[in-house]
Amino acid sequence: MLENLLRHRTRYAYNLFMDIVNNEAPVLDYSSIDYSSYTTSDLLRLYGAGEGKNDGKFLDELFDSLQLTRTILPDLLPLLNLEDYKSSIMKLLSSLIDAGLVQPKDYEMYFSKFLIEAGSS
Repeated sequence: MLENLLRHRTRYAYNLFMDIVNNEAPVLDYSSIDYSSYTTSDLLRLYGAGEGKNDGKFLDELFDSLQLTRTILPDLLPLLNLEDYKSSIMKLLSSLIDAGLVQPKDYEMYFSKFLIEAGSS
């Protein structure tokens, strides 16, 4: 559902997405999915048929419209504190920086977290 919502690529859809995630961020444990009961047509529908992949990894949809993602960045950054989201949010922040859509002041309150993470890597 979150993946399809982000595919609308509208400000309203992105804000609604953030409302849902802020109220109860989904657990991102992809390793526990059991695909043995899926038929071939189920798998084709999930992983290749149609536009985009419905792989349940809704965060990758945020890379499709970085301009819209920038509008919800202040709400996305707190997800850095959740282990499931940390890597994806860091990659997303990196893409936003590379695209020139954010400045250091936009994420300065997370500098100490970045330093701690860099020191523990």
